[in-house]
Amino acid sequence: MTNRFPNLYQKPRRNKAPGLSAMSLVVLLLVIMALALCWGLYRDYRLTLDRAESRLQLQVRAFTNAFDMAFVGADHALRELRDEIENSTAPAASLPGLRQMMFRHMLESSYLTSTSFYDTRGDVLVSVGEGTVDSSATTAWLNEMLERRIQSRLSIRDGDLAAAVLVERRGEGPVGVLVTRLDREAVLFQLESGDLYTQQRLLLVDADNHAELISETLEEPALSPQALVSSLPLESFGTRNQMLERDGYLIAIRQMTQQPLRAVATLDTRHVLDSWARRAAVASAVFVILALLSLAFLRYWRKSALREHAISNDLFRLYQAVEQMPSSVLVTDLNSRIIFVNASFLERTGYRMSEVLGQKPSILASGKTPDTTWQSLWQSLTQGLSWEGEFINRMKDGRERIEQQLIAPVQNVDGQISSYISISTDVTEKRDAERRLKRYREIVNVSDELLAMVGVDYTYQQVNRRHEEYLGVTRRRIEGRALQDIYGDKVFEEEIKPFVDRVARGDTVVEEKWVDFAGVGSRFCRVTGKPVLENGDSVETIAVSMVDLTARRESEEALSLSESRFRTLSENLPQGLFEADSDGRILYANRRCGEIFGRELRELADGSWVSSFCGEDRQRILESWDNCIATAQPRWSAKARLLTPQGEERWVALSARRYQGGERIAARYIGTLRDITEETRSRKLLESKNIELARLSTTDMLTGLNNRANIEHLLEKEVHRFERYGSCCAVIMMDVDHFKAVNDTCGHAVGDEVLRRVGSLLGQSTRRSDHAGRWGGEEFLVVCANTSLEGARQLAENLRARIATAAFPVVGEKTCSFGVAAIRPGDSPRELLGRADAALYRAKHAGRNRVDVETLN
Repeated sequence: MTNRFPNLYQKPRRNKAPGLSAMSLVVLLLVIMALALCWGLYRDYRLTLDRAESRLQLQVRAFTNAFDMAFVGADHALRELRDEIENSTAPAASLPGLRQMMFRHMLESSYLTSTSFYDTRGDVLVSVGEGTVDSSATTAWLNEMLERRIQSRLSIRDGDLAAAVLVERRGEGPVGVLVTRLDREAVLFQLESGDLYTQQRLLLVDADNHAELISETLEEPALSPQALVSSLPLESFGTRNQMLERDGYLIAIRQMTQQPLRAVATLDTRHVLDSWARRAAVASAVFVILALLSLAFLRYWRKSALREHAISNDLFRLYQAVEQMPSSVLVTDLNSRIIFVNASFLERTGYRMSEVLGQKPSILASGKTPDTTWQSLWQSLTQGLSWEGEFINRMKDGRERIEQQLIAPVQNVDGQISSYISISTDVTEKRDAERRLKRYREIVNVSDELLAMVGVDYTYQQVNRRHEEYLGVTRRRIEGRALQDIYGDKVFEEEIKPFVDRVARGDTVVEEKWVDFAGVGSRFCRVTGKPVLENGDSVETIAVSMVDLTARRESEEALSLSESRFRTLSENLPQGLFEADSDGRILYANRRCGEIFGRELRELADGSWVSSFCGEDRQRILESWDNCIATAQPRWSAKARLLTPQGEERWVALSARRYQGGERIAARYIGTLRDITEETRSRKLLESKNIELARLSTTDMLTGLNNRANIEHLLEKEVHRFERYGSCCAVIMMDVDHFKAVNDTCGHAVGDEVLRRVGSLLGQSTRRSDHAGRWGGEEFLVVCANTSLEGARQLAENLRARIATAAFPVVGEKTCSFGVAAIRPGDSPRELLGRADAALYRAKHAGRNRVDVETLN
C-alpha cells in the first residue's frame, strides 16, 4: 500500500503571479465604459435641451395664439360698440342702451374684464366690468389717440392689457374713446401647465421694445424683464419664430399674427437639466461602483493567486517540517484509518510504513489507558474540538511508553472536517522524573521544618510549604524575592546577611533565636545553614533549615512561671497543701501544713505526721491512707483530731487526689489539709440549736404536749396510713369541765397549773405510739395509732378516772369529758374530728365527767 498523504499534500507547482496584461485589459475596459458613459450622458443632455426647446416653442405658440384671439375678440367688440355710437345721433353720454350693449359684448368674449367709454377730456362716461383703466399712463395714450386721431391701439403698459378705438361722428369729430381690458388669467388658462412648464417666464414686447411680464414661475430670476429684452437681438429679428440660449436660459421669440407684438418665453436651463443631472449622477455612481468592484475583484483575485502560491510553498515546507520533526505525527481519515505517519513515528514504534497505512491507531493500544481518557477524546472530537492528553501505548517490540498526544480535526477549504492529526511526544522519562520529584517535594513539604534554598545573592530560590504558612504568602511570592524585602532592612543587615556570608564561606552555622514571620508572628527557631557545593568547590546556594522551637521554649518558660506561681500561691493559701508519692511519703508540704500540725516542714517528710493524730483517729487515718495507696484509689478524704506539740486539740479535714505522672514518673497524690476546729464546733452548736428549734415548733409551751399544728400533722399521717395499709386508728377529744370558772375565781395562773397537770397526766397515761396534744384552750386531743373504737374508749375511760382522782393545786379536784371516734373508710381528718367533737358535746350535755362514743348511724 502506498503512502497517500503526499498526494494530499504534494509539493505545489510554481504558479506565475498574475501579470500586467490582465490588469491592463480590465483598465481598458473601464476606460471604454467611461467614454461610452460620457457620450451617453452628452446625448441625454442634448435630448433634454431639445425636448425643453420644443416644449418652450409650443408654449410660446399657445401664448401668441391665445393673445391673438383675445385681441381679435376685443377689437371686434370695440368696433361694434363704436359703430353703434357713431350711428346714433344722441349724445354719447346719454345714449340709451349703451351700457347694455357694452355688457352684452363682454359676455360674448371670455377674455374681457371691463369696458369703458372716455370722453374727449379723458373722463369716464360709461364703464362696465371689474375695473376701469384710469391710470396716468392710460390718460396719456388716450390723449395721444384723440390728438392724433389714431383709430385703434393696444397697450401693455403698467400691467394692463388694454385695447382702444377712437369714436368719431361725421361732422362732429372725435367724441371719445372706447377702451376694453383683457383678462390675463383667461389668456394664461389656455397655456400648457404641469411640472415640465415650471421655472419659466412669459413676456409681451411691443413695437417700442417695452416688455410687460405676463407670467413668471421663476423662484429667483437673475434679470428683470426689461433687462432681459434689452439683451435680445430684437432689431435683427427677421423670422416669426426664433430660439436662443443665453445666460442659462432658453428663450423663444414669436411674432403675433394680428398685432405688432412679440411674445417672449424663457426657461431656466438649471431646472430643465435637474432630471438629467440626477440621471447623470446615478449613472456615474453606478459606473464608479462597478469600477471599484472591478478593481476590488482584480485586487482580490491577484491577492488570492499570490496567497495560493504562498500556501503551496508553505504547505510544501510544512510537509518537510512534519517529516523532519522529532515528534510523532499521525493522520487518519474520518474512518480512523491511518493515511500518513512521519519518520519519527516509524522510528519510535518500530513499524514500517506499509504496516501502519490503512490500519487503525488501536494497533498501539496497551489496554492500560483509562476509559475516561477515551471518552474525553471522542467527546471533544465529536464536538469538533482539539484534545490533549496522555496514552499508554505499546510499541512493536512490546515496550510500553507514555505519550503526550495532541489530536485535532483538520478542516478542508469548505470548513468541513476531512481528517484528524495526532502529534505525540514520548514523556515516559519525564513522568518518571516528575514522580520522583513529586515524592521528594512531598517529603520536603510535609516536614515541620522550614526548608529553603537561598542564593548567595540573598534571594529565596526554593522553599517548602511550611514557608507559605509562616510568611503568610504563596510560594510564588516568596521564591525569587530578596530576603531584605521579606524580613526588612534592619533584620537583614544585623542577622541574615552575616549568617548567609558565613555559610557562603563554607561553614555550617547553627543558631537559636527569635524570628519574626509575617504569617505567624515571632517564633523561636533553631536555624541551620549548610553550603551547597556546585561546579567544584564554589558555593552558589545554601540550604537553610529552621525548626520551630517556640512551643518548647514557651513550655519551658511557662513551666518555670507556673512553678513560681504555684510556690507563691501554695505558700499563701489559707489551707495546707501537700504532695505524696505512690508509697505515701510526703514530698512537699506548704507552710500552712506546718502551722496546722505545729511542726517543722522537714518533720512531716519523714512520716511522723501520722503520730500527731489522737488515739483511735491515728489508727483509722493510717489504715485509710495505706488502703488508698495500696488500691490506687483516685480520691481519698478523712476527718480526724490531732494534738499539736503544745497540747492543743484540733479538728482537721484531709483530702487527696491521685494523678498520673509522665511515662517515667510514677503516680502521685496531691492533697489539702484544712483546720476545721471552729467549723466543727459551730456545726455541733448549730445541730443542737436546730433540735431545740424543731422541738419548740411542735410542742405546746404550757403543757409540753404536741401543739395543734403538730397534732394535726400526726393525724393526717395516720389517716394516710389507714388509706394505704388499712391500719385502724381512733381519736379522743377531751375538755376540762368548768374550766372557765377556775380562771374567773382563781385566776389564770391557777388555770395554767390545771392545764399543765392535765397535760402531765395525759403524757403519763398514753402509749408511746399514741400522740397527745393540746387542741386549744382547755381542749386536748389524743391520736391513738393502731387502735379500734373500743380500745380508744377504754383508754378514754382510764384517763377520765385518773384525772378525776388526781389532786389539782388550789382547786382540789377536776373532771374531764371525753368524745371518742374511730376512722372509717373515706374519712378525712376533718370528718373524723367532727364525729369526736360531737361525742364530746353529748358527754358534756349528759352531765360531764363521762366518756361518750360516736354513734354508728
